[in-house]
This record gives sequence, C-alpha cells and structure tokens, in this order.
Amino acid sequence: MCEIGSHRCVKVAVAIRPERQPTGYGLQTEGGEGVGVGDIEIKATNAPDASDARHLLWLRDELDSQFVAGAVLHVGSRKYRLSDRIEAIPICALWA
Repeated sequence: MCEIGSHRCVKVAVAIRPERQPTGYGLQTEGGEGVGVGDIEIKATNAPDASDARHLLWLRDELDSQFVAGAVLHVGSRKYRLSDRIEAIPICALWA
C-alpha cells in the first residue's frame, strides 16, 4: 500500500501514448482531508525542468486543493522542487 502524507492510495491509473508507451501514472487517495489526486511523470532526462512537468502543473491548477502531490521521476541523481507540490525525484530513489 502506498501513502502520500496522511493519504492512502486507493486507485492507480496509467496514461498510455498512441504508440502504447506509458507516459505517467495517476494516484487517487483517501485521507483525513477527503479524496486527493497525485500524478507521476517519467522522463529520460537527468535534469527535468518545468516544461517536463507541464502536465502536472496543469493538473495541479485544474484540481487546486484536491491535488496532493506530483513527481517527475528522472535518471539524474538530485531531488529538487520544480513547483508548489511538484518534485523532481531520481528514479533510483525508488530502491533507496
């Protein structure tokens, strides 16, 4: 079971491109503050920037307070904040 802060994940969805490549994963959560949504983008870059998170930025702005967190997983080695509630996280952190 995954958790984001005080939220527990209840649904996971996968976004697929027309050529059948996964582009991101969405999470619907439940917690003390009701239902929230998180999203993950996966990028083959070692230093993602705001343009790599544009779909997360759009989703955050559309959902406002229902948006819990977003992450851009990347092949670099550094974790850093891209924007409010959106982080760039090295994919190797999944195994750390």
